[in-house]
Amino acid sequence: HMDVDTVAVQRLLRKNPDQSVLEVFRELSLPVLRDREHPARLQAIKEGLFARDFVRVFSSTENLAAYVMRWVPPRALAYMNLFAQDKTLLKLLCNDIRITAIGAGAGSEFAAIAALAALFQTNEGFMKKFQANRRAGAGPHTLTVSCVDFGEYMPVLSSMCSLLSARMGLDISTEHVRIGIPAPPAGASQPASTETRTDSHAATPAVSGEAATEVPASVGDKAGNKAGEPAPETSPAAVPGAPGSTAAAPRSSLKMVFAQADALSADEATRARLAKLYGSSHLITACFVVNELFADKAVAVATLTAIVAAMRRGAFLLVVDSASDLSLVSINGNNYPTSMLLDGIKGLQRASANDSHWFRLGEGLKYPIALENVHCYVRLYQKTA
Repeated sequence: HMDVDTVAVQRLLRKNPDQSVLEVFRELSLPVLRDREHPARLQAIKEGLFARDFVRVFSSTENLAAYVMRWVPPRALAYMNLFAQDKTLLKLLCNDIRITAIGAGAGSEFAAIAALAALFQTNEGFMKKFQANRRAGAGPHTLTVSCVDFGEYMPVLSSMCSLLSARMGLDISTEHVRIGIPAPPAGASQPASTETRTDSHAATPAVSGEAATEVPASVGDKAGNKAGEPAPETSPAAVPGAPGSTAAAPRSSLKMVFAQADALSADEATRARLAKLYGSSHLITACFVVNELFADKAVAVATLTAIVAAMRRGAFLLVVDSASDLSLVSINGNNYPTSMLLDGIKGLQRASANDSHWFRLGEGLKYPIALENVHCYVRLYQKTA
């Protein structure tokens, strides 16, 4: 028996997908709305973001919850629509792939992917797209998304996964892996580099326990390739799929791995584990993080070089960032867009590009606070060598 909220969200998935996503975030953010300190906290976050003091903004649990309420919903909608419109990304997400989302602790990317998976099984138009793009003979739809970030995002992500699962009819399992970041003193029961926690957020009882005990995405490849080994083809269809029936859109199951790590770390052990994660992924996303990276140009170049070096041949890198002056980098007194610097990275071929992509919120969308449109540049690259 589904409750009223679940029925409402699933009805919205068929008629108004954007509002269905906002309903999940509205419910997730109810505790934040009841907090009297919320307006002052939002102002402090805005000031911290403007000053590029990201550690101050993202080191407080209360700040993280407030940030998710204000900044995540429009980005989640923008990414969901981008994934649906870009033919290469849509084809990838209709198949069983592993995704690593860098700087994605706030959950925008995961929420977008989960909503798209729900649309594949409830929205008639998306069902047709799913069947047209899915690899022939593939079994149940399975996606693994590793969200890499340094903040204590797991409580927010876990709540988000529970709501997405319950409201959108998805089977979602979650896992928390610390890579080079020690656990808070009270719960430090295992070594920092190996601590994991796995939970299942199944909308209905799972057929088996496999989703909750699957080998972490950083270890290897369900298709039998070792981590870092080249994909067998370089086309968008070069994704693994299990034998099975394609009669109807199969139920989607998602795994959200929160890989709590500093993606900029100079620690060798951390870098090796992240490289293994990047090497096992079919798609890597860096959404609204590249500008943060270029706050230190040397660190930015080193980090991006390491990511590209670790990627398997045929894998994709998606970069989305602000189309404003924030995306300008000063080199020898001249300003260059970060997108131009990205285009110069060796070993990557542009699959699609847009220097001024607008996602405008639809008329009549309802949410407790005002949300802003998203204006960004988009780059999708494929590793060719």
